[in-house]
Amino acid sequence: MLRVGTAFFFLVLVLATTFLLHVEPAFSKDAVTEPIELTSYDFADGISRGAWFVKFYAPWCGHCKKLAPKWAAVAQKMNGKVSFAKVDATQYTDLKNKYEVGGFPSLVYFEDGGKILTYQGPRDEESLEMFCHKMLASPLEEVESVAEMKSKLLSSTPYRNIEKSPITFVLGLDPSASTTSASVFDKIEKIALEKRSSHFFLVTKQQDVLKYICDSCSVPFLARFEPEEEKMSFPASLVDADNKTIVSWIDRYTFPHFKSLDGLMFNSMANAKDQLLVVCIFDPKKVKNKDQNTSAYLTAMGILARPETTTLSKEAQQKFLFAKLDGEKFNAFIEDYYIGREMLPRTLVLDNVGYLYYQDINAESDIGLYLERIAKGDAVSYYDGMWKLPFRTYRKFQQYLPWSLLVLILLLCFLALLVYLICWVEYDDFDELEDEEEEHQQNQKAKESKKNR
Repeated sequence: MLRVGTAFFFLVLVLATTFLLHVEPAFSKDAVTEPIELTSYDFADGISRGAWFVKFYAPWCGHCKKLAPKWAAVAQKMNGKVSFAKVDATQYTDLKNKYEVGGFPSLVYFEDGGKILTYQGPRDEESLEMFCHKMLASPLEEVESVAEMKSKLLSSTPYRNIEKSPITFVLGLDPSASTTSASVFDKIEKIALEKRSSHFFLVTKQQDVLKYICDSCSVPFLARFEPEEEKMSFPASLVDADNKTIVSWIDRYTFPHFKSLDGLMFNSMANAKDQLLVVCIFDPKKVKNKDQNTSAYLTAMGILARPETTTLSKEAQQKFLFAKLDGEKFNAFIEDYYIGREMLPRTLVLDNVGYLYYQDINAESDIGLYLERIAKGDAVSYYDGMWKLPFRTYRKFQQYLPWSLLVLILLLCFLALLVYLICWVEYDDFDELEDEEEEHQQNQKAKESKKNR
């Protein structure tokens, strides 16, 4: 037994030594291209210079483990332009609390020691790398020619996927009015810097480019460009408008007028402040087969969605965002609202912030009038909360079969064992009480018999 214990001890010693020899110090020569481990003691100094992308994780977190190889790969690709680090938030809770880390993994972007934002986008390699390039790029990029402007408005770049982020805001300045232009430039640059992680801003002073962007606009102007849609411009004077008014307009027209949703855009639009999302659900097979009802429906909804063609009141226009949803791709989602594919096209109005929804509308109904009623608060809303949990649980159970069934069986076995142990303990306690009571009675009888003698 002693020999076995000694052998085991030396084996552990060898393994521990090997591990320690292969662990590099946190700030090695390659630290800028590899995610490094930071602690409460070296965090402030570690991120004090340059751009840093920090992952706050928990050792037991499955999502954290899944992200780890992607995190390392993006760190290598950025090659030190953005440095990557990680912090065990379960051990260094002071950092977790300071930077308001709520879940794992949380990805926080820093510049020169200061927190800029918590990343909320997709966790795939392409999106993470694109985000880093976006944060390094100029928040308000100057354009010198029409060809360059067309390229930036219509083509993808290392920091932009034009299909997923098609909206661009273009600032037009008058080169002859230097004082006014400088004042407006500073105002828009400040806004662009605050929104650089999610918005795209360009600026130009060239006459031919100004004419291409907005021929009817007087400079300075701020125009909104979306491929295949009408251009829009800020409706008031940029010189007189305050930042809050300009930001409010930008936020109102941040999303595409009438595009098909993916998961990320859906979450962003559904959670937009003070706005409801009008989801126009269609069957792609009916579109492919040129179904007349579906074509007429999408055309009518497109007219309502676009500011230049809508028949909605100004109040209703401010209230709603419009988007298309592929009913085949998001079949599970629409089933939560008892909408089957055979019922498409249909319209669903969501208020995710208030956990409400408005009953799905048949394509033949007058959707415009119904939206006006919703905007005025005259339509009946329904609670969109816990009642959908059974549906989601059932779908997850089916999705992960047979492992979900195994987990269920193990859980039931555990509960059965727990009930058995509780009953056994209670029965055992009851036996002890009976024994004590019987012993007490015998003692009493013995005392009485002694008295009688």
